[in-house]
Amino acid sequence: LQGLTAAGWFRLNGMWPARQGIALGFLGALVADVALLASDRSPSALLGTLGIWVLLSLALQLRSHADPDERMYGLTATVAAAALAIMASGYLAAGADAATAGGIGVAAAVVARALPLPTPASVVAALLVAAGAGALVGGKTGSG
Repeated sequence: LQGLTAAGWFRLNGMWPARQGIALGFLGALVADVALLASDRSPSALLGTLGIWVLLSLALQLRSHADPDERMYGLTATVAAAALAIMASGYLAAGADAATAGGIGVAAAVVARALPLPTPASVVAALLVAAGAGALVGGKTGSG
């Protein structure tokens, strides 16, 4: 999930290939995983990793020789990809039932988003389906 998140964010933004940014985001996710497991699943480990990775993303973009607009676009995409991949480590901090409910909600949203609907209707349908699926599964496990 974390590797696909780091790579997928760049792909969604049309910045393919962005090897250094993808590697930085994925490495941040791995560090967050290790920090969570070493700190007995303390959520503060995610915040520390996130802060360090924002600084590393900034340093990566400062080395870029691109024009300023492109550099800012790259910085935004790099920070967002790293943040999303690192925050996906939160599934390690959550209980197994809550992670299952969240995962099923996301899967249902992906299926609903793929339906041939106009974009605004597709987004609303995906949100409603995700909330419904998460609540349904969470209600059965007691973590909804």
